[in-house]
Amino acid sequence: MIHNLKTWPEYFEQVVIGTKTFEIRKNDDRTFSVGDILKLEEFDSVKQEYTGRISIVIVTYILAEQPFVPEGYVCMGIRKHDSSSDTIAAQSATIAQLQDTITCHENDIKRLMHDWKQTIAEKAQLQAQVEKCRIAIKWAISIICGHDKETGKETGCILCKALEAAEKPE
Repeated sequence: MIHNLKTWPEYFEQVVIGTKTFEIRKNDDRTFSVGDILKLEEFDSVKQEYTGRISIVIVTYILAEQPFVPEGYVCMGIRKHDSSSDTIAAQSATIAQLQDTITCHENDIKRLMHDWKQTIAEKAQLQAQVEKCRIAIKWAISIICGHDKETGKETGCILCKALEAAEKPE
C-alpha cells in the first residue's frame, strides 16, 4: 500500500541525506505494514504549502508496542527507495491502488446509471398518469356543463375555462 505523508522540511531533509531511517506516525485510520511505500511530501508548516519535493521510502520494520512507542503511534524503520525491485514494488502497489479506485468508480457509475434509468421510467409513468387525469377532467367537465368541445364552448362558462386550463401542458 502507498501512504502519502506530509513531512516538515527539517525531517524531510534528514531522510533525503540518509541520516533519518525511521518515521513515527499516528496510527489512526491507516494500517502501516512492512513493505508499504511511504511517499513523503515536504510540507512547509509556516507557509502551509507543499514545497514540491518528494521522497519515496519503503517500510522495513514496524514497532507499535508500549512502552517503546506511545499508544496510538507507530515507529517504522524505513529505507530510501532506490533499487529496481523497489521500483517494481512501487509500480505494482500503484497499479493495484489504481485498479481498486477504477473498480470503485465503475461500481458508482453502474449504481448511478441504474438510478437514472429508474428515475426515467418513473417519470414516464407519472407523465402517463397525468395525461390520464387530463383526459378524465376534460370528459367530466364536458359532461357536467353540457358544452361539447367539438361544437364550441360558451365563453363565460366557468367549467369550460377550467377545461381550457386542463388542456394546457405544464
